Amino acid sequence: MNKILVVSGVGPYADPWHPFERTTPVIAEVLRQAGHHVDVRDTVAGSMLDLASFDLLVVNAGGGIADAPESPSAEFEADLEALGEYLDAGGRALSIHTSNGAFAQQPKWRAAVGGNWGAESWHPDISDAAFEPAPGAGGHPVWEGMQTIEVFDEKYSGLDLDDGITPLVQHVLDGRAEVMGWAVGDRVVFDGLGHDEKSYQSESRRRLLLNEVAWLLR
Repeated sequence: MNKILVVSGVGPYADPWHPFERTTPVIAEVLRQAGHHVDVRDTVAGSMLDLASFDLLVVNAGGGIADAPESPSAEFEADLEALGEYLDAGGRALSIHTSNGAFAQQPKWRAAVGGNWGAESWHPDISDAAFEPAPGAGGHPVWEGMQTIEVFDEKYSGLDLDDGITPLVQHVLDGRAEVMGWAVGDRVVFDGLGHDEKSYQSESRRRLLLNEVAWLLR
């Protein structure tokens, strides 16, 4: 049985806009129902020290608020070091929604996730939305059993994307395709969906989550 660690944003990795305390339990339940062993922990000191013992890290967290101190307390430094070691060793990770902006004090996380919110990034009001495969991604395993994702969620747009990522999920806004999900090599996936618990009421959104995890753990 695969061991998955889901870390949920609190303290310096919470923010006022995302109810991680409500979405994380749903993520964990979806994965458990698929037969995975899931350990859920808040982002507190000591929560990631044993990362090397897990097959997959799922991050559902944020980057704090604009006027918060840039560095968390010294007690979290060991966790950030463990995260860097996990990534250096080829650890597999799934970054959900806004979590690509988490762990700013560990630059290896930003390098691993392949993109982030930038100066030109934005999203329209949350609404019913449709997402589709990025060009060439229709045959990727994350799209197994699906052609579109119908979900109540945000449409992130204008994200800063690194060279070399593999676009997987996009939406079209004002005639322009906006990438909102991608793979970085074969060990990291960014999934931009999941603003709140309503996102996970969508069967196709849950299927995307399960497909991503299955591909990362293959």
